[in-house]
Amino acid sequence: MMILCLNIRRVQITYRDIGHDLYLLEVPINQAGALPKSWPRVKSTKTAERCHPTEVAEWVMELKEAMETQSQIRAVVQRRIYAKFSESLHLWTAAIGTLADIDCLIGLARASQRLAGGGVVCSPEWVIADNETSILELKGMRHPCAGDR
Repeated sequence: MMILCLNIRRVQITYRDIGHDLYLLEVPINQAGALPKSWPRVKSTKTAERCHPTEVAEWVMELKEAMETQSQIRAVVQRRIYAKFSESLHLWTAAIGTLADIDCLIGLARASQRLAGGGVVCSPEWVIADNETSILELKGMRHPCAGDR
């Protein structure tokens, strides 16, 4: 890797990424004369001159290739993770369903706690049916947002 050396004094140089152009060197327009003439100028504005030295352009090309390789590897790994996840889909579906049930019960418990200070509340009762399926029966309930009516 080459090292980019400048023999420029008191020139304010900043890097800018504009769209797909990475690491453009930006210099205020009044200091642009201090830049080497061999550096190609690109995308200048009223206040700044932008250039892309050959060395920097080569490094950016290597960076873009590395980023593309990383993106491809990430896509392959992501597909593998999804495939592994899909192998146990029934297990994940059951776990998510159980978590949804627990979330519902926690919500009912919190609503019951909030309403307990203001009057009559009822507690859910779990009943095991003949086919061993759990059923939640609610009688005489009211919506916690509806208030006393």
